[in-house]
Amino acid sequence: TEKYTNRPEAIYALSNTRNFYILGLKQDWVYEHSNVVLLEYGFDMRRLKVEDTFHNLVGRNPDDPSADSLAYYPVETRTGFKETGTTLGLYLTSRFRVFDPITLEFGGRYDRTSYTKDGDFSPRVNALVKLAQRSNLRLGWGYYRQMQGIEDVVVLNDQNTYFPSELSKHWTAGFEHISLSGTHMRVEGYYKRGSNLRPKYRNWKGSPDVFPETNEDRILVFPDKTTSKGIEMYYDQNIGRKVSIRGSYALAFVNEVAGRIDNVNDPTAIYFGQTHANPQDQRHTLNLDCTYRPARNWSINMSYAFHSGWPATLEDMHEVTGDDGETDFAIKPIKLYGDKLPDYHRMDVRVTKRFATARGDVRLFFEVVNLTNHSNVFGYDYVKGVNSNGEFQLQRETEQWFILLPSIGLSWSGDF
Repeated sequence: TEKYTNRPEAIYALSNTRNFYILGLKQDWVYEHSNVVLLEYGFDMRRLKVEDTFHNLVGRNPDDPSADSLAYYPVETRTGFKETGTTLGLYLTSRFRVFDPITLEFGGRYDRTSYTKDGDFSPRVNALVKLAQRSNLRLGWGYYRQMQGIEDVVVLNDQNTYFPSELSKHWTAGFEHISLSGTHMRVEGYYKRGSNLRPKYRNWKGSPDVFPETNEDRILVFPDKTTSKGIEMYYDQNIGRKVSIRGSYALAFVNEVAGRIDNVNDPTAIYFGQTHANPQDQRHTLNLDCTYRPARNWSINMSYAFHSGWPATLEDMHEVTGDDGETDFAIKPIKLYGDKLPDYHRMDVRVTKRFATARGDVRLFFEVVNLTNHSNVFGYDYVKGVNSNGEFQLQRETEQWFILLPSIGLSWSGDF
């Protein structure tokens, strides 16, 4: 992949080549002894190889006219690496019906990787309690390891370092009920705590970018721990044969604690709170879906999605001295994730006509995304302008997701 951009006072260039090879063998077994004991076990073996070369050239941020007294720019990185390794995963799960209303499940998984020197055992326990004929209580606890993939080395790191596996501890509890009519209701609560976390590269502006490595908002986060907790509710019901409705709501709190965050393409230290919301933290999330079938091969679906605004980093002007010794103003972030974007709203509608043929199933559909043409903001762009008095003035423009977008499509699926 390659990218080259030339703007006033800024040059960005990126070239990256990657080859990734994998050879694996996987097998699963299930052993059932009557209807009381069930064993599941298996393995997953893989041989991996990756080859990577990387050249990155980053020039000065055009929004920062400060004098480059340290000759920091351009920032150039040339690196490459080759790595081979093996992974092995073994698991065993045993399920016992203790007595009629209670079923317990004990299990564990062992993972080993040669290139990270990991060798971890992850225990897990689950319980199912039948409170009534159609009502169940589910409880769970477990360790979940996330080992670094052999291709996940960030080549901007000159040492091409592999880190030990990350650990996430989970506690879950849920209640579900299915009525005689088939209505399904479920309520779940969870708490997750992450530790032993790897450093993470991000772009604090959060806007979509195919080549984020070259941007001036690139940062390296060193998280100490993360916490995620919340409640989720789900509802599913068929109203007769023609109408079905579904809905879900989630209340979530996702935070991370980071004692260090480095600017990557800018020598200026960035201001942040040690404990802050995860970049995709959504306090409230709501999804509604309704499908109407006026005839056998026709369906009309309408869906609505809402979530609270994601964390945002606002910017402001700061007085600086330029290369010519004159006073100027730079646009810099105020506080990392110190604000919130507006709430997200979107309504979609799709009409589908189905044709059943001897060679498969054909579906013709017409769809409108964002039917209400709501302006959903995913970030801000700042421009330094001059007002009528000749004074510098900061202007903020919104970066938005798709506006009203109609489309038509055709799909075909069949068995061979």
